[in-house]
Amino acid sequence: ASILEDMAKEAGLPWTPKLAAHTQKTVLSAYNLPEDATSISYAEMTAVVHHFRRVPRAIAQEPIKVAILGGGAFGTALASAVARRGHDVVVLMRNEELEHVEAINKTHKNTMCFGDIELPENIRATTDAEQALEGVKLIIHAIPVQFSLGYLNSIKQYIPPTVPVVSTSKGISSRTLEFMNEVMTSALGPDHPTAFMSGPSFAKGILLSEPTTVSLASAKMDVARDVQMLVSSPTFRTYTTSDVAGMEVTGSLKNVLAIAVGVVDGLGMGPNTQCGFVTRGWKDIYALAKAHGGSDVSMIGLAGMGDLILTCYGGMSRNNKFGQCLAKGETKEEAIKSVGQIVEGLPTAGAAIRLAEKLNVDVPVLSAVNEMLEGRLSAMDMVNFVMTMPLEDEFVC
Repeated sequence: ASILEDMAKEAGLPWTPKLAAHTQKTVLSAYNLPEDATSISYAEMTAVVHHFRRVPRAIAQEPIKVAILGGGAFGTALASAVARRGHDVVVLMRNEELEHVEAINKTHKNTMCFGDIELPENIRATTDAEQALEGVKLIIHAIPVQFSLGYLNSIKQYIPPTVPVVSTSKGISSRTLEFMNEVMTSALGPDHPTAFMSGPSFAKGILLSEPTTVSLASAKMDVARDVQMLVSSPTFRTYTTSDVAGMEVTGSLKNVLAIAVGVVDGLGMGPNTQCGFVTRGWKDIYALAKAHGGSDVSMIGLAGMGDLILTCYGGMSRNNKFGQCLAKGETKEEAIKSVGQIVEGLPTAGAAIRLAEKLNVDVPVLSAVNEMLEGRLSAMDMVNFVMTMPLEDEFVC
């Protein structure tokens, strides 16, 4: 216990007797060490050292080059989070965004989004894919799903075959019904190391160093854990999971529910109605996730319930705002213009219904939302449809 305390203080970590007992128990159980040892053994010391090596540090011991694909809100936020760890960060942007590239390089501000927030000086931007990806050790993909396949195909010749690519994009391809893991496999091949990031994480909060927690999923857990150690810090914590399918479904479809909550809010209905829609809509998403091969535990995790709560009630969701605009009488085109950003839930809604039909899954709430988005139901009729479905048991065991 005293060694744990000394190492914790050396690392600048908070420490109390209660935390000491918890940490000691964690270390002992993780390495099957006896609780009644009177002196520390080599195995115990090794366990303690390994434990503290996995404590997220503000500054990386071995900085690397990281490329961020996409200079939008989330790409900029992750560039900032990674750069604060001391990594050399390059943001790859489009030729049409050259003025914003120059602003990042000269003023350390991204004038395309969050132009009032100064970025770390070790972030630079470019439109040259070969330059951005030369010598890179980690790639973070922050391009909207609907454009991802074409984008990756256009630069894949510069992506080193052993460098992990982490996707932060959420949605279903409206053309192929593929999630991002399938899109990346199509572009990069089945053997390329990939991971997927999701969780309650608005871009602005990350930029402002608000403590943020997300999940990293990969079919190869060693890839997820390597990325975890590279990007985690005391203000940006990551957990790992192998449930790629569950993360992809929940991360994509919560945007559709956020539109529904925005509609209900825009109609002047309170938390009774909103929470009912979220809960029953979450049942639809659960059914789709299970049919797609997802795990139960992802539904209650950061990428599931965590991201759902943030997107529906966090106050900064573009999908929620889009729903509010629709409820107030704006057309889809007018609502998109009012939001001023890509509304991921809009193309995802239709794709989700087609996927549900393919998997033979009943998703009444998601269907009602899509019917409204397709113009076949009014906002009020969407609510009435859900409220007047035939009565049934809540759970079918």
